Amino acid sequence: MAFLDGLTSVLSQELVGQLQSFLEALGHRWKLGLTDVRCLELLFRSEGEVTAGALADGLRLSSGAVTQTLDRLEKAGWIARAKSEQDRRQVLVTLAPGRRAQLAEALEPMQQAFGRAAAGATLEELERLRLLATDMVTHLRAEVERMKGQDPQEDEREVRLRFSGRRAMGLEVRGGAAHFELGPAAEPLLVRARAKNRPRVKEDDGRLVVDHLAGGFRIFGGEPARLELSSLVTWDLKLKGGVSGMSADLSLVPLSGLELKGGVSDVKVALPAPKGTVPLRLSGGAANIRFTRPAGTPVRLHLRGGANGLTLDLLEMGSVGGELKWQTPDFAAAVDRYDVELSGGAHHLALLS
Repeated sequence: MAFLDGLTSVLSQELVGQLQSFLEALGHRWKLGLTDVRCLELLFRSEGEVTAGALADGLRLSSGAVTQTLDRLEKAGWIARAKSEQDRRQVLVTLAPGRRAQLAEALEPMQQAFGRAAAGATLEELERLRLLATDMVTHLRAEVERMKGQDPQEDEREVRLRFSGRRAMGLEVRGGAAHFELGPAAEPLLVRARAKNRPRVKEDDGRLVVDHLAGGFRIFGGEPARLELSSLVTWDLKLKGGVSGMSADLSLVPLSGLELKGGVSDVKVALPAPKGTVPLRLSGGAANIRFTRPAGTPVRLHLRGGANGLTLDLLEMGSVGGELKWQTPDFAAAVDRYDVELSGGAHHLALLS
């Protein structure tokens, strides 16, 4: 057992740790993240075109996350993307011209390290080592699949629901929400809700309902509450009873609608690319609100109750009384767009792309 424990330590901790450190060093040299470099390594080993889906599987990433990785690498000139001629739904990824030689040179020290370590071993010993490593990978893969079939362990402050296959759902937070973050959930979760007190999540008339979501104050060292939603589902979100101190990154979470009701303050929301006309509704007054949408996304704003400190893309206004209607020039003809309606007045509202 002592020998096996030592071997496990060397392989699973020291070797894996050093390989990761090597890739992190490459990323630092090229101003890339570890995931970016791992993606480049996969492409280098493949020696040809790879689908975006295969890269997502190899990197253990969601489709949205691997798309962000590919966006960064393409912008930096490392990769090229093209639609498959056989299946236009598939995206094929290749290394950009000249980059394979650069990667080969950068990865050569790692190859040399393995070569030096294997020097002096017989072919029989190397084959036994290869079989040992292959068996370890096979057994670990089986264990991963077994663990995926189990529900994630929950702590006393959070609730987790597994993805059920439904592609469109409604979710409502009742009783107000304060000091919380909203973002994408890791697969295979549908919803993850965490707060000071364990949230209660139930189904009511076909919608998921969360009762009062609140976190601690950051200035006193408290943790914010967190609500995470599957990126595989298109969500109709309603937050009622007042919303305060919300930081929402919904850039990867599809929306069919978003409603904030009962007064809204200190809210920042990064919106996803819309599909169809997506309504955003705020009522009861708003203060210190910032919505950011993907660049070039058409939007219309209908403001009732006046505003002080209004920013609409590049347009900045001081005080606006009564009712205001504004839209981007391409809104009327657009299919995918946001329709924003705010009633009750606003203080420092920004609607940006």
